[in-house]
Amino acid sequence: NTKMAVVEVVGVRGSKLHVNEQALQDILCNEEIAGLPAAVICVAGIFRSGKSFLLNFFLKYLACEEAEAAEWLRELPEDGTGFKWKPGSVRVTTGVGMWSKPFMRNINGKKTALLLFDTQGTFDNETTMAENVRIFSMASIFSSLLINNIQGKISEDNLQNLQLFVGFGHMVKEREGQKGALQATCFLVRDWENTSTFKHGLEEGGRYLATVLTHEGRSPELTQLRSNIRESFSSIDCFLMPRPGDDFIDACEFGKPDMSKLRPAFVENLRQFVPWAVNAVQPKTVAGTTVSCRDLSLLIVQCATVFNQDDMPKVDGLFDAVSRVNHLTVRLGAVEKYVASMQPVETSKKYMSPTDVATAHTVSRELAMQYFDSTHKLGSQAFAEPFRKELDTDIEDRYRMLQELNAARRSSSLFTVVALCAIAIVSNVISTVFYYLGLSPLVSLLSSITWLSVVAALVWFYCHTTGEFPEVRDHLDAAVDSLRPFVATAATKAAPLVSSASGLVGGDKKSQ
Repeated sequence: NTKMAVVEVVGVRGSKLHVNEQALQDILCNEEIAGLPAAVICVAGIFRSGKSFLLNFFLKYLACEEAEAAEWLRELPEDGTGFKWKPGSVRVTTGVGMWSKPFMRNINGKKTALLLFDTQGTFDNETTMAENVRIFSMASIFSSLLINNIQGKISEDNLQNLQLFVGFGHMVKEREGQKGALQATCFLVRDWENTSTFKHGLEEGGRYLATVLTHEGRSPELTQLRSNIRESFSSIDCFLMPRPGDDFIDACEFGKPDMSKLRPAFVENLRQFVPWAVNAVQPKTVAGTTVSCRDLSLLIVQCATVFNQDDMPKVDGLFDAVSRVNHLTVRLGAVEKYVASMQPVETSKKYMSPTDVATAHTVSRELAMQYFDSTHKLGSQAFAEPFRKELDTDIEDRYRMLQELNAARRSSSLFTVVALCAIAIVSNVISTVFYYLGLSPLVSLLSSITWLSVVAALVWFYCHTTGEFPEVRDHLDAAVDSLRPFVATAATKAAPLVSSASGLVGGDKKSQ
């Protein structure tokens, strides 16, 4: 088994993003999960604010859930076995890291792959504003639950950091009339101390968030930003988390992390937050279409390509990238519809008439095209047209493959007619022998078998080549299949029998 670890799927090389496509392929595109819906929890925010530390508790919770263990807060993962973290001011995480093992969960009645992502901290003294925007915006686009890790309180700067992908959400609303393009986000406010006004937890966090996003007393610009934030996310939550405690931080700095040093209030709120987030996350969608693990890999690659085009990513470029992945996802879904509809042709063990195969193809193609045309997609009809043509090409390629597969069955399915002809020949030879031996009753029986075999072979051949009366051909196939052991044995024994009988007949003729 491959060792579980954090894999850097997006790195920062100079001012550009570098996608580790091989890692994405290995994790997201293997046949076990490639077609499953992807639910993505991603933690993003300022550097040295405990993002990786938090994700380790998600790992413990999900691992205990899989093992059906009740307690998950007893200890942290051992050093080197989870998301790397350490206290202090030195950055640990770079780029975008992904836990290599998807967790299988049942969401909305469907088997779903839950994926955990960690991101490089923003606004340290090593990264530029453009890098900060790229990393944070990318995390926002491919997440289905973005945990926005914030220190102390939600400031105006925290809201301004959402500007790019909120602009994307606003563009989707303007062009498509669709709200909530960015799905769910949760502001996780760490080290919350103003408990006299708002206590810790999710419910009090919601009340606090309402005061932050209120339009009252705001300038038009700030009011518009808040409106766009509300319209861009399908849901917005806030959780107020207490400080883990100085004793724990000191233990981390001067020795091994000790869970017993954590403040009871922190542990209690952690016990509430992690299960809530795991149970709240939904499969990733784009324009209402569920994103599979394979699609998620495409989305990450496309977003990185757009972000590398300019110093600062553009909203319209981001829209086109997401739209492209959306169209690819719908096209793949349409191909799957065609494949599923043509499965009887692909899995048939019998040769089918070309007319039947063509009819099945026409019906299946119409089904696939209807799915592509009727599924809502981001972008214009002109944008969709090349993808529709590619879909048509994919379908025609698969149709040709199925035609070749069916044609190959013609030669491999001739056992029935060969067996019938063999029965006719053997029975005719034996009847001739019996005729010379004067066994007339048996001669009549064998002659009947000969003619029945010949007629059956002709009927089967006609059905096989024309595709008509397939049920007659199937009955003949079944009858001959049931005689297969007998035919093989008879053929083996008949040769010497016929040879010796012929010798006898020849001897009688000479004596006469």
